[in-house]
Amino acid sequence: MTGACCCASATSSRAGASGRCLPGSWSSTKPPPRAPARETDEEAGAQIEIGPLFSLLNVRRVGQVHLFYQARLLSDQFNPGYETIEARLFEEHEVPWDEIAFRTVKETLEAYFADRKAGAIGLHCIDID
Repeated sequence: MTGACCCASATSSRAGASGRCLPGSWSSTKPPPRAPARETDEEAGAQIEIGPLFSLLNVRRVGQVHLFYQARLLSDQFNPGYETIEARLFEEHEVPWDEIAFRTVKETLEAYFADRKAGAIGLHCIDID
């Protein structure tokens, strides 16, 4: 099972076709990396094993830091929750880039696919103004 899991959100302000994101977002009141695993289960219905940190994005204009972790799917079955219209794996050429809801998600996906092409997955620290 390869590719990136993207969800079409049913609850965000950019819901449906214009609101795709990576599952596993959480508030800063919950400790990483357990929270992303639980949120991924709730949003995508995906059972995962959390891996190392993949990207840390500093969103300066809103004073937020977004963390994205690598994960290994334990099953190829998805069972999206009520917050999600669709959850599935995408290869790079299948990603609906114009539907990605957040710049942090787009930057993370671009880094992921670039790393896969290079044959080595690294840690990415990105500043976004």
